Amino acid sequence: VTPQENIVMSLNGKTKITKNINLSGEYALSGLTRNLFSEIVQPNSKAVYNTILKTRTTTSYFSAYKAALGYKGKGYGIQLQYERIDPNYKTLGGYFFNKDLENITIAPNVTLFKNKLTISANVGKQKNNLNNEKLSTSSRWVGALNLTYSPTQKWNFNASYSNFSIYTKIRQQTDPFYKDNLDSLNFYQVSQNANGTVSHSFGKQTIKQTITATGAYQIANNKTNGISDSANTKVSNGNLIYSSNFTKTKTSLSFGLNYNRSYLPNIINEFYGPSLSVG
Repeated sequence: VTPQENIVMSLNGKTKITKNINLSGEYALSGLTRNLFSEIVQPNSKAVYNTILKTRTTTSYFSAYKAALGYKGKGYGIQLQYERIDPNYKTLGGYFFNKDLENITIAPNVTLFKNKLTISANVGKQKNNLNNEKLSTSSRWVGALNLTYSPTQKWNFNASYSNFSIYTKIRQQTDPFYKDNLDSLNFYQVSQNANGTVSHSFGKQTIKQTITATGAYQIANNKTNGISDSANTKVSNGNLIYSSNFTKTKTSLSFGLNYNRSYLPNIINEFYGPSLSVG
């Protein structure tokens, strides 16, 4: 048994260079000790960490940073973006993290029809093997497109597509009547990801109501638990939710239907059922 300890610190900021040009950036540092029983060593250059995280023989530090230089005009804008994440970047604070990648992208956006339609994109080059420790290096074009259309205050439509790399750890859901013999699964390199949302708001001032339908579809050239598969992994999700907000009593009520289907080579998992929320 090797208990671990993790401290993450980040700094981000944004400033205007001129009226139309802005600069933003973020830097994150993660200190991870893989075994709290290991021997303490002399403090290293990460002095800010030594006051809250004792450096041991199993302590490693990982960094991630991104920066963007943008120009915004009337009804349009464009950004030049750079992002880098260390090959072994790890933190115990979440299940979804990219690592070992570098992105250089251009992100234009435009607003049309009196701000009712917004179109934004992100296109560029991505590569991995930043420390040249792997036998092969992959470099590819990546892109994302997002459309948002709000013809009235009551209706909202959103659609997006992306093929950026992503690492996803999925823990199996427990069910009292069914046991899945699979342990947690690791999906890496989602190649295509599409999402769509439609929402309609209605009701009076005292009772505000909303109906929302959401769908998502992913196709992944995946690496499952470290083993590459020639077949694709396909994951689809669907949600239909009705919610009401009672302004006088400050209460809310929502219920919906949920569906999830994941297809792996020779394996199909399906989850579906209702949801209820009171606040």
